[in-house]
Amino acid sequence: MKLRNESDILDEAFRKIVISEILGEENIQRKNKQLRKHEIYRDMNQKWVLDALAKESFKPSTLKQMENRSTNVSVCRKIVNKLA
Repeated sequence: MKLRNESDILDEAFRKIVISEILGEENIQRKNKQLRKHEIYRDMNQKWVLDALAKESFKPSTLKQMENRSTNVSVCRKIVNKLA
């Protein structure tokens, strides 16, 4: 929903629509995806790697072993910076 003029701000129905779009599933998914990208770029990728491995149905003991061996070098950042 686009703001056509300043009087729309005072309209309660318009504000409800805007708030529902902000709290909508699509917006939340987009924000979570961007958060994931940001954290991976900033070397906070351990939880995302473990989450992906857990989805591949590894045993909890195997995941525990892998947790200590996750990389602390951001391969993503090196690639992005090199391409930039």
